[in-house]
Amino acid sequence: GLKPPQAGAASSSPGHWAAGAQLAGAFHSSHSTSTSLIAAGSGGGMRESTSWGRPSRWNTSWRCSWAIEASACTGKTHLITTLYLRLILGRGTPEAIAYQVQQILVVTFTIAATQELKNRIRSRIKLAHDAFSHGACEDPEILALMVDSPHVEQDRAYLQRALLWFDEAKIFTIHGFCARVIQDTSFEAGLLFEQSLDAHPNDGLTKAAQDVFRNLMSGLPPLEEALALRLWSTPEVLANSMAPLIRVPSLNFSPPPAVTGFPKDLANQMRAAKKAWIEAEITAQLRRSEIRKNSKAWHRLDEMDRFCRTDTLAPDQVLWGLWTTRALKTQMKKGFEPPVHTLFDDLEAINEALSVQGQVISRLWQTNWRPCAPILPSSKPRAR
Repeated sequence: GLKPPQAGAASSSPGHWAAGAQLAGAFHSSHSTSTSLIAAGSGGGMRESTSWGRPSRWNTSWRCSWAIEASACTGKTHLITTLYLRLILGRGTPEAIAYQVQQILVVTFTIAATQELKNRIRSRIKLAHDAFSHGACEDPEILALMVDSPHVEQDRAYLQRALLWFDEAKIFTIHGFCARVIQDTSFEAGLLFEQSLDAHPNDGLTKAAQDVFRNLMSGLPPLEEALALRLWSTPEVLANSMAPLIRVPSLNFSPPPAVTGFPKDLANQMRAAKKAWIEAEITAQLRRSEIRKNSKAWHRLDEMDRFCRTDTLAPDQVLWGLWTTRALKTQMKKGFEPPVHTLFDDLEAINEALSVQGQVISRLWQTNWRPCAPILPSSKPRAR
């Protein structure tokens, strides 16, 4: 429900926030993480609207404080992204001020929640920007903002500005926000300029991993990139993987790293094989053959058919090796010959080229491990 907080009232739940007149929205639940969104200088939260329902229907005015209480999985994060969009576009703000991301503060409890908020808010801004650029959107709230926009091009520019500067968005945990305030006001508060307030000693490694992730992995060939993203889907995963290794003076990789990656034309061969599987109706042909019904080559035919209809290459996918000429000979009923098709020979060649996958993975580990340790002064190998 949406209701104005009572003056002087205190919540019995530690999850309930109070932030004075600056509070734009406070989200409270006894069963889930709470999050507050504050607009600098906005003068308050949302005025009660005569139309209730989804946020896009609120004719909100940010001139008083409101507390929004909701239980788990009721759309609090989605609502925050909507409020964020409204602030960026100047909807309901005093004098229709369109706020920059540096002027909007979002505070939550956990690091995981801040990451989710950053991803969700940025994705919503990108969706709104695309909608304002192309004039169409399936999101009813963004569509309502477009319809109500008096200056579509100007709003699109506001959204573009938010995307460009989103790295400076003020989305913090409580302790992260407090540390930032102390750091920014050290002189006024009479505190040391250098404070050890970071609760995350691996932040330096995370930044190093972000550089490695961007500079090295973004330039990989498609097959190596697919493997790398299966190993390290985000810079944070990469940092966590490298953390135990950066202080090791030397590492021995097994199997030994490959000198080069996969053959350059292998990706095209794999795409051609997937296309041929569908066009030649290989699944139907194999269904009519005498493949043993208890074999993987029989049970995974539908899976291979679906896989061939996607764009992904997945070099680590075991399906590539189930229907090679050599593999089919072991999958047939006794006394029967395997079906013949040039595609099975092509799959044999592809599976052979993919056999160096272990060495390629070792090479990816080696390539990404080396740049991490030198970036961090505290991560230099210790003498043994």
